[in-house]
Amino acid sequence: MAISNLLATINAVSFFSGKPDHFLARPLSQTTPRIQTSCCHREPSFKPWTPTMMSEVETDTKSDSHGVGIFRFLQGKSYLITGATGFLAKVLIEKLVRESPEIGNIFILMKTQDQESANKRLYDEIISSDLFRLIKQTHGSSYEAFMKSKLIPVVGDIGEDNLGIKSQMAYNISDEIDVIISCAGRTTFDYRYDSALNVNALGPGRLLSFGKGCKKLKLFLHISTAYVTGNKEVKILETPLCIGENITSHLNIETEMKLASEAVRKFYGREEIKKLKELGMERAQHYGWENTYTFTKAMGECNSQPKRRSACSDYKA
Repeated sequence: MAISNLLATINAVSFFSGKPDHFLARPLSQTTPRIQTSCCHREPSFKPWTPTMMSEVETDTKSDSHGVGIFRFLQGKSYLITGATGFLAKVLIEKLVRESPEIGNIFILMKTQDQESANKRLYDEIISSDLFRLIKQTHGSSYEAFMKSKLIPVVGDIGEDNLGIKSQMAYNISDEIDVIISCAGRTTFDYRYDSALNVNALGPGRLLSFGKGCKKLKLFLHISTAYVTGNKEVKILETPLCIGENITSHLNIETEMKLASEAVRKFYGREEIKKLKELGMERAQHYGWENTYTFTKAMGECNSQPKRRSACSDYKA
């Protein structure tokens, strides 16, 4: 089954800087224009969502009382979400749980030392967040129990092989989930280069590799950034990146990883952090990007392309 551009249109979420939390999940029209983005330098292409785009979706997601069948698709599906305590993913989780309480489990990858720490972080950063107050109003005294029945914290790290998940838990997740949503990333503009490469450039590929082992996977949704094209004073036409196509013929991710590793071996302590931050900014600007964040996110998109052949996937900025 091919499911294209599905979760990206969940009644559309708009973000308002400086606004109260209740603005964060404000619904927009289902025909809100979306921009397709990639690492390629081409003219922007806007495609409004229309019901005709659902032609390839299985029959149980066809038109329903909500419009084009998205909510029917969500029911009973289970998810693996990375970067869930971040700004964007937290809003997404609120939207999923509030609009479709019949969804299955949401496995949340958390970089913590142990399960106890993951449970605490789930409570402190998500369940206790004022963003979820509408759900709390709906469920009242059973709110915490309801949230804990839906949200399952998983100790792991997108910067490690097999996402750093223990083997039994990894097996359980791969046996259950229908959708993977990738929101993790190092967002500091001048983050140390080795870590930014490991998470932003190599992380999406690790997640795709994990997705290939998931028995019921229907959709892999990668959330990137709108700025992967770098600094260009030309008209930019953006179309999906061709498999095997690179952002620039001179850029090689393995070479960049070696440069970062050499810097780690050469410097120590505070000087190591300082030099790696400088290296990331220097390499980014050398290739035409403003900062380490957008540069490594662009590499992450291109590094994932060859792995998409056998995975059901969709990319959004």
